[in-house]
Amino acid sequence: MNEKGGFNQAARGDDVTRAQQIKALQEARNEALKALQEDQRQRYADDLDKARRQILLAHSRPACRPDNARAKPLSREQLDRRAEWMVEAQYLRESNVIREQYRREIDKVEHPERYARAESPRGSPDQIRGLFNGLPSGCAAQEQGLGR
Repeated sequence: MNEKGGFNQAARGDDVTRAQQIKALQEARNEALKALQEDQRQRYADDLDKARRQILLAHSRPACRPDNARAKPLSREQLDRRAEWMVEAQYLRESNVIREQYRREIDKVEHPERYARAESPRGSPDQIRGLFNGLPSGCAAQEQGLGR
């Protein structure tokens, strides 16, 4: 943030409690990410083993490959590399879920007007369906002259 950021916030009348809520949410996010990383570190060997088995199973299924395609056998290095990539991708997805959840919570605190508008009642599909269900359709509409 630039040096005028604090002045701009004061001019807009931003609340100190809002900043405290955001800071608390960020700390909670960091704690959740640390707990997730610790959990991932503990189960890394098991996940790597599962990924290896999954890769070998997918690689050795002849029914899933065309007849003319012959798969070369995987070297140990290739298998390990693919398994590490799979596990890293899985861990990244898990951490992204937590980050996204807290990002939305922080966004709700920063912009409450957006979410207040989103919760206001609109014409729901049920109301629209109820409106159109009262109209005749198909053959009945053609008989009444309402069809095309």
